[in-house]
Amino acid sequence: MKKRWKVFALFLIIALLLAACGGGNKGNTPEQQNKSSSETPEQSQGNNNQSSGGSGQLTLATMPVGGSINTVGNALASLVSSKSETQVSVSPFAGLAAWGPLLNEGEADLGLATQPELAWGYQGEKGFEKMENMRMLVRGNPIPSPGFMVRADADIQKVADLKGRRLSAEYPGSVSAKALLDAGLELNGLTWDDVVQVPTPTLVDGANGIRDNQLDAAYGLVPGTPAVEEVHNSVGLRAINFLDEYSPETFDRIPDSYYEVLRSHLPGSEFTVVEPGGYITEPIIGVQYYLQLVVGNHLSNEQVYNILDTIWNNIESSYEVHPWMKGWNHETMFDPEPTVPYHDGAIQFFKDKGLWTDETEQIQQELLNN
Repeated sequence: MKKRWKVFALFLIIALLLAACGGGNKGNTPEQQNKSSSETPEQSQGNNNQSSGGSGQLTLATMPVGGSINTVGNALASLVSSKSETQVSVSPFAGLAAWGPLLNEGEADLGLATQPELAWGYQGEKGFEKMENMRMLVRGNPIPSPGFMVRADADIQKVADLKGRRLSAEYPGSVSAKALLDAGLELNGLTWDDVVQVPTPTLVDGANGIRDNQLDAAYGLVPGTPAVEEVHNSVGLRAINFLDEYSPETFDRIPDSYYEVLRSHLPGSEFTVVEPGGYITEPIIGVQYYLQLVVGNHLSNEQVYNILDTIWNNIESSYEVHPWMKGWNHETMFDPEPTVPYHDGAIQFFKDKGLWTDETEQIQQELLNN
């Protein structure tokens, strides 16, 4: 009988010990248990980023190595890494369509692209996957474009002269280039039905098509681009004015309705006077839009504020890296009419600088509620 009581007591002690070890989970609610079990490694990493304040390792997505956007991205990453506790590494991608969804899911932290593309990405337009978790950090340098280029000896003096001519079309590798040509035709009373459309896989193919007499006109690449310089040295190129009815001398008379048409094709863009250089032999009216640095909404306000503060206070140290860097200055880094909503950390920064306005706040809310 005593032996049976000893066995029973032993079993009782073991049961009590097991209950005590397992009791820690009893305090969790079903919601807490589900949250713990459903959190992915990526979400855990995002939470760690949010709690790290100004420190941590972040990823900045750019265009491929060798391009100007990648060079600017490396300059910004080096600046932030050397001047703050936050370390930023650059990851090159084919374009926004490749890295945008990663930023939207919190698997990339920052990204660099042109304003029109970022606006389309945020809205999920022009074939881009909707990136509702993308947030604006800061505006960078303007990127001017002449619009149209032709052979130097062509009898094409204005956009209207393109009627019946062979014009590069489609540009699957550059949505912005196609949109700019769309705007150029409409603003000068033409449609794509008025020209001979020639499918052009890349921007370089446009320049080569003019050289090989397969095109009469193409999207005007930035002077100094190696492909353009090669064609210009071979057969000669010339830029034509983007607006037939206006010239640099009458630039201030361009009506608001023209800007509305332009921005309906290229969000955030504006007309500009493009100065001579390369195949551009005289001042002409062209178009410019800005490079922009965006962040994922998973970053904390403190992180974003510190990154922006570091760039703001040290940007001049990067001016010698690339000519575009000189376009990053305090006069233009805040966009009062954003096309992607600002991150809350950036909003606080620009409020502290006295730049945030009621008008910008209204645009911010419209973007968030769209």
